[in-house]
Amino acid sequence: MTFVVNGALAAEDGLKIFTMAVDEAVDSGNPYLMINDISFVYSTLINCDLMGVDKNGDTRPELASSWWTMNGSYAYATGSSFAGLTHSDPMDWPKASIWEYNLTEDVFWNDGEPFKADDVVWSYNIQLGPNFATYWGYQPYTRWIDHVEKINDHKIRIFFTERTSQEPFALSFGDHIWIPIMPKHVFSEFGDLYIATEWTGVPAIGLGAFMGTPSLLSELISKESITLVRNPYFSFIDGDGNKKGLGHALNYSTQIDKLILKMFSDPSSCALSIRSGDADCGYIPALTYLAWKEDSTLPKNINLTSILGATDFSKQTVINDYAAGPGDVNALRLDPAVQRAAHVATNKTYIRDVIYKGLAEIGVGLISPSNKKWYWEPTDEPSTFNITDGDGDVIWNYTKPLKNVMDYDVDLANEILDQAGYTWSGAVGASPRKAGPLVVERMQQMFGTDPSRVLDKELEFDMIVAYSDAADREISAFHVMDWEKIGIWIDSGKGDHVATLVDDATWGTRVYSYSCSIELTYWSNDIDPNYVHYVPTTESLFGWNEFGTTDPFYDDLYLKQATAPTYEERKYWSDQCQKWQYLSGSIITTVYPETSFATNSVSWKNWGDWEKYPVMAINGFFGFNELYSELRYDPDPKGDNSVGIIIASVSAVAVAIAAILFVRKKQRLTRDEEEEGEEEMTSAQIKKI
Repeated sequence: MTFVVNGALAAEDGLKIFTMAVDEAVDSGNPYLMINDISFVYSTLINCDLMGVDKNGDTRPELASSWWTMNGSYAYATGSSFAGLTHSDPMDWPKASIWEYNLTEDVFWNDGEPFKADDVVWSYNIQLGPNFATYWGYQPYTRWIDHVEKINDHKIRIFFTERTSQEPFALSFGDHIWIPIMPKHVFSEFGDLYIATEWTGVPAIGLGAFMGTPSLLSELISKESITLVRNPYFSFIDGDGNKKGLGHALNYSTQIDKLILKMFSDPSSCALSIRSGDADCGYIPALTYLAWKEDSTLPKNINLTSILGATDFSKQTVINDYAAGPGDVNALRLDPAVQRAAHVATNKTYIRDVIYKGLAEIGVGLISPSNKKWYWEPTDEPSTFNITDGDGDVIWNYTKPLKNVMDYDVDLANEILDQAGYTWSGAVGASPRKAGPLVVERMQQMFGTDPSRVLDKELEFDMIVAYSDAADREISAFHVMDWEKIGIWIDSGKGDHVATLVDDATWGTRVYSYSCSIELTYWSNDIDPNYVHYVPTTESLFGWNEFGTTDPFYDDLYLKQATAPTYEERKYWSDQCQKWQYLSGSIITTVYPETSFATNSVSWKNWGDWEKYPVMAINGFFGFNELYSELRYDPDPKGDNSVGIIIASVSAVAVAIAAILFVRKKQRLTRDEEEEGEEEMTSAQIKKI
């Protein structure tokens, strides 16, 4: 097979090659099974959604060129069928319960087949109804979709309902739905269960700027590197001289002929590959970033950036709040006094300054300050925490400004537990506390807890930590040391005063079955807040909800943010969701870590300002990343890629601390810039593939 790029045979030395180094592996090529953020980065290089995000963080068209809302009466009058629906009367459907999308025309899959409405209808509808639980990857969106209707080859309508009641629902975020569209002509012959659980991700037939090679399956299995080449159908000229493809429709192009994703298990090797010139960009550990900032031998072509990413990366210490969990899990974890004391005894400043070397910000809710449109910051309004007796009457409280109510204060944490009825089982500050009669009465009143599970029971809990996350290992060790000052004891179950380190599979089994007391975790987010606000809801139990939270009050807040008709109203309810997360006690967001990057400008120029436009960083995965359109290749690269003395310092960094891992998003080129950036393929050239 011969591949033609820019009108010439693609000899290796004639290609414009872009290499990215990352410190985690693409865990799956199947977009329904992906977990790691780098997997979503990989996916958006190949696959596309209805909409994307421009460099400013604003929604822009992608596979949908435009969209708007309507009510049932209008939809019925313009061709929609309501026959067979639970709510078959069009009058039951309020405005914004139905969204209409015009699809981008003259778009083609990387196998040359045209993209049509049937692809969107099929991609969405296979995830609904009885398949909802199986296709868990996009539930924050699919839980709202009743069905998708084809109007014509380039127009669809999505009908939104509240999933459990099937009541038509006026949805506020129909312009922020991130579900990759798959080709019906390729996958409709496969069973739905196979696609959701067994499909390897190959064949990778997508609409994005890049596509896999014949080696893709073996590369996904080996998890060493993945090579993608430019999709000839992303932007091309047909036999009549017409410009076609998604790239033309969006006015995006790329000079990259081949994109290589190198995956490292050793963060120091990942960093060294960038410094040596083996990679053009990638992730570097926090200490490497700080060391390189002060390193006079750093080649001038290496540029460093450390930012709060666009994906709202945050770290949590979570106290399992699921009251119906296994009986052998310590019931005292549910006591709001224990949860509040643990939060107040968590020194987030230490975690930021010592564990993350200052490259983080103090945590509040699940949305980070990088998301300026949706971030909530606690105010000066007073906030009161109450302790009640067995009759539900307040017997003690404290009040502080909301922004200070969770401030690190060991003395206050001890007073909370004193007033709540916990006494020391041994030496003060060197033994676990135990529950007295007041605790029994309160737990009976709040949860109906059997007194035998409470009286004289000690505040001794297991803490589950994924061994693969070096930062969480350090945070857990700090919790063990700091929480013993207030009588909260962490025990591995083997008589050790330590957290329990487990592999990722065991972590998932324990956490999602709510069979542990405390876990350390992380979250990232889409640009829109619905994604992460869905996590603490009751409906997401045994799915997305790692926290075990089941508060009807929060569930109502979540529904309100999902239906608010204006940004101002929705921002208010989104803020209330974050305020609840902050005050919950069981969800302790410790920090928002920065992600550190290095770019090597020997071969590629025009990297852009990632601090100003964080979605342009290489971990952005909200549709086509404008970075790839703005990069310019230097055909005569010059630069100093000498490694120098940094080899030793990088190795030392790897021993001292592992990388800060990240987990799990309008300006268009002018026509002149586009034509400079990429030579078009003709239909004759495409046929040579």
